[in-house]
Amino acid sequence: AALIDASARQESIIAAAELGVWSWDIGTDRVAGHARMAALYGIPEAEHASAPLARYFEAVHPDDAPAVQALLSDAAARGVPYDATFRIRREGGGWRWVIGRGSVVQAPDGGARMRGVVIDASRQFEAEQQLRLSEERYRTLFDSIDEGVCVIEMLYDSNGQPCDYRFLETNPAFVKQTGLNDAVGRTMRQLAPGHERHWFEIY
Repeated sequence: AALIDASARQESIIAAAELGVWSWDIGTDRVAGHARMAALYGIPEAEHASAPLARYFEAVHPDDAPAVQALLSDAAARGVPYDATFRIRREGGGWRWVIGRGSVVQAPDGGARMRGVVIDASRQFEAEQQLRLSEERYRTLFDSIDEGVCVIEMLYDSNGQPCDYRFLETNPAFVKQTGLNDAVGRTMRQLAPGHERHWFEIY
């Protein structure tokens, strides 16, 4: 009963974490893949317990496969951890990003096995891509407008009174209109020690 309970907990964790669990017998070149692992790679149920490594690589993006094979071979030969990020084919078309990790262990029969996981990282990578695109659009707009624009961080003295501000971002038009070159990261007092205090209070 305890074993069944522990197994159920393990299955729940694997499902929640979107993990594919695998074990590769290096000597016989047979991969035993968890159901989630097989589903990620499109491996039929009959081959879950014993498919050659090449069968899994059929799903790996052709541009990524050579680098992943090299990392896996090096890890197996030297007994070092395996860590790779690559794409595998989606069942409905297209590609998903995954992270593969594993380590070599000695089997009871004296052979060597590599055990590890594959993490479905598609949502993370897609979110990062959307963030990069958003940042690129922002930067294009920020840099191309004719108005001088800056983003500043207000600085306060020990009494809570505004005493300076630091430039966080400036666009080319700002530099052209003010003559303040290389302002980012510096404060107004550093650039112009005599700057009037009332500007700090206004900002």
